[in-house]
Amino acid sequence: MNKKLNIIFVGGYQGPKLVVDRNIIRNRSLAGTNKIRAICTALAMRGHKVSIYSVGGTAERSGRWYKAMKETIKMNAGDYQDIDVWYGESLDVKILGGLISDLMILKWLPRMFRQTKYNAAIIYNLNPDSLLTACYLRFVRKIPVILEYEDSIVTARCGQLPIWKKGFVLFERIGTKLINGVYAPSPELVEVMKTDNGVVVPGALSKELVQAACNRLPHSEFGERLKVLYCGNLDPSKGVDLLMDAVELIEHPLEVNICGKGPLAEELKARCEKCRHPAIFHGVVSNEKLIELQTNTDIAVNPHRINWHKGTLWPFKVVEYLAACGVVICARTGKIEKDLEENLYLYHSDDPAVLAEKIKSVITDWENVRRAAPSRMDWAIGKWGPEGIGKTIETLLLRAEAFSWRFRRC
Repeated sequence: MNKKLNIIFVGGYQGPKLVVDRNIIRNRSLAGTNKIRAICTALAMRGHKVSIYSVGGTAERSGRWYKAMKETIKMNAGDYQDIDVWYGESLDVKILGGLISDLMILKWLPRMFRQTKYNAAIIYNLNPDSLLTACYLRFVRKIPVILEYEDSIVTARCGQLPIWKKGFVLFERIGTKLINGVYAPSPELVEVMKTDNGVVVPGALSKELVQAACNRLPHSEFGERLKVLYCGNLDPSKGVDLLMDAVELIEHPLEVNICGKGPLAEELKARCEKCRHPAIFHGVVSNEKLIELQTNTDIAVNPHRINWHKGTLWPFKVVEYLAACGVVICARTGKIEKDLEENLYLYHSDDPAVLAEKIKSVITDWENVRRAAPSRMDWAIGKWGPEGIGKTIETLLLRAEAFSWRFRRC
């Protein structure tokens, strides 16, 4: 592929300098930041120039005003160009801070375009600032816009107020008129955007995770204490409390590792101290520590409550689990593409006993499971590692550019 794109990614990236300088704690987004970094890095490794703009918003309610800032993702490989990350000014005040962040988009995007002539864009999720961004990019700059659609409360979560669901339906209707393509973690989310240029991307792997996975030690043997891992948000919808219930029903020696943050953190910390198996509550960890945990575990579990996540919410960490350890037990919350389904150990209930039985069945067949793990890891890395994901998003962008050109000529 000879054509090289200048790509601007507008989304909620939180680099290490931003996290420290703006004291980001409450709204820290490790998963979102990791996936944005992985995709942008993959595109840079394909030879494209990539820049990121993030509002860099805070949720500490300190009342502080933060100046605009910039940091860089160093590629440190060959002739690949580093990725510049720009953050607009931010006011750490509820509601008003968000409005100011939206206005900063209209200030900083023109400045970025004066420095670089971007010819393709990616926006993250559907919300007021992303729709404002899409309007500017599509109608002022006249460049194709790809949507990374992560989740929709219209169909993904139960219990949301009707007014919120109506608002998101409106966002989706507007979004379908503004975008030239979409990639999303579930087939349902691609379908809802009603575009011919869509692709399911259930995960994106960083080069650091891939390197660590390729050098990981073999899985524990049967009879040894097997390491079980959960990482992510610690709230009821994620079902980590169901996992803690399930491991209490298992006699085979386990070591349980829990990391993340959320409203259940204190409860889970206490449960780890009382668990029948050695259990370690890590809390929020660095990306380096997260990769270490993922590549040193035997079994990774995604215990999302199925009744809370009906179809359109798919955690990218499942693909990270798959690449890092190859043994992933996962709640089936909706459609899964056949090749991914064949590489997961799926179950279909919010009953901890059902999850416990699935874990037991994997342990009972452990010798076959551990022998199959390396091939599952290799498959995930080939499909969603930097090379595979770079090709997928590149193809999506080039098709979007062709659609956009036809749109401009009409």
